[in-house]
Amino acid sequence: MIDILLDYPVAAFNWADHGEGNPSLADVRARTSSAVMGGIDQVRLHEMSPGDVAQQAREAVASCPDRLFLTGGCAIRPETPVANRKAVMAAASA
Repeated sequence: MIDILLDYPVAAFNWADHGEGNPSLADVRARTSSAVMGGIDQVRLHEMSPGDVAQQAREAVASCPDRLFLTGGCAIRPETPVANRKAVMAAASA
C-alpha cells in the first residue's frame, strides 16, 4: 500500500524493504521527499550474524546516503542479540 501513501505529509516512512514483493528503500526514497526507515531484515535480524547485519546496514546506507533512518523494517524481536543491535548502530555511525 506504500504507493497510495507516498504523498502523505509525514517526515518519514517506515518500510519493510526486505518483505517479498516490497519495493526497495531506494525506490521508495526516490518517490518521496520524506525520509525512509528500514534497511535491515526484521524477520531475520534476531538470527543473523552481526557480520550479516552489518552487511545489510552498509548496503542500505549505500542505497540511501541521505534521508535514511536505519532500522529493522517495522519492528524487531525482543530476543534480538545485543551484538546484532550494536552492528546496526555501528553501521549507522560509520
